[in-house]
Amino acid sequence: MNYKNTYSDLIELIQIIFEKENNFLNSHQRFHLNNLCMNFNEEIRFLIGSIFFNINTSDALNLFRSNRYFIDAVDIKILPSLISIQKINKKSIEGQSINIFLEEIINNILNNSPYFSKIKNNVLSTTQIDFLEQNGYLIIENVIPKALCKDLQEIILALAKQEVNSEKGGYIYGSGSMQRIYNLIAKNLKFQDLIINTICHEVMKHMFHRNNFHDKYYLTSFHANILFKDSEPQIWHIDANVPDPIPNWIIRSNSNFIIHDYFKDNGATEIIPGSHRYFKKPDLCQINSNFSESKFIEAPQGSVVFWHGHLWHRSGRNITDKPRIAILGAYAASFFREVSMEENPFLSLSKNMQDSLNPEIKKLLGWNHGLKNYS
Repeated sequence: MNYKNTYSDLIELIQIIFEKENNFLNSHQRFHLNNLCMNFNEEIRFLIGSIFFNINTSDALNLFRSNRYFIDAVDIKILPSLISIQKINKKSIEGQSINIFLEEIINNILNNSPYFSKIKNNVLSTTQIDFLEQNGYLIIENVIPKALCKDLQEIILALAKQEVNSEKGGYIYGSGSMQRIYNLIAKNLKFQDLIINTICHEVMKHMFHRNNFHDKYYLTSFHANILFKDSEPQIWHIDANVPDPIPNWIIRSNSNFIIHDYFKDNGATEIIPGSHRYFKKPDLCQINSNFSESKFIEAPQGSVVFWHGHLWHRSGRNITDKPRIAILGAYAASFFREVSMEENPFLSLSKNMQDSLNPEIKKLLGWNHGLKNYS
């Protein structure tokens, strides 16, 4: 089974094949597919899904019999019977089996669709994977073009000034020399382009991998953190802030987009390599005894730094005259959203119903959670 493909990917594949004008099918494939779907629409969609997930027919029927995720993804009401699948499998397209015919259609889309070209696997080397698993962090250089780095610096500093001068005064913390800017995706399209970088998601797919067809992780926050001159170090912490004991499976992970050189004097993140395998929150006594093992993540402009959510870390002190900007994309295992928000009232409620919700219902739904509106 191919667990790197997900139900979300299958939805996109089905939409490309059946709904989009440019579906990368040649006239021969389009003609025969339309003819097959006139009498075997459910069967064809089922076979496309099972081929995409690399599951044989009988196993797919058993696995997805009561699975609405798969049924909804291929957009059918109910799974076809084994008899109807066997019936269509006896057919051929100019001497070619139905499965081979559909495989060619799928592979053509995987190789040509912009969506699937962005989620190709095997970008990381074995050396990088081993380093990440052993140390809990990874630096990949030359990811962000220098011109974009300069643009992002200017955008973030302008946003910082705008929010400080707003009625709410911005999100200032610590001794007053640190500032966060939340909801970056809503504030400039360049941030949207940045967060869908292919390399970033290859790292996240590896870190959050588990054997199912669900999305493995979701973005939980995308914000900027600015350390101005003389900002103090943060306290040691982990990003997987759940009650003890910390589980031995991943909860969160972070990506830090380095838009100017990171070094010790401008507050580069300090870490204790390998501490993601301690499975507990930072202990000051243990930190003091292991202080010689700590290191600063120093990286050149254009890099992206990744770290495991269990890794002990803190931002350093900025003793330079220039602000140090971090652009932080935080991710969490997707099952947390399924547990805490099985239904999505933010999408299902009409605007009129949202406006009429009483405070008790809003509190119950966590309506204002994560709003972080400081501008």
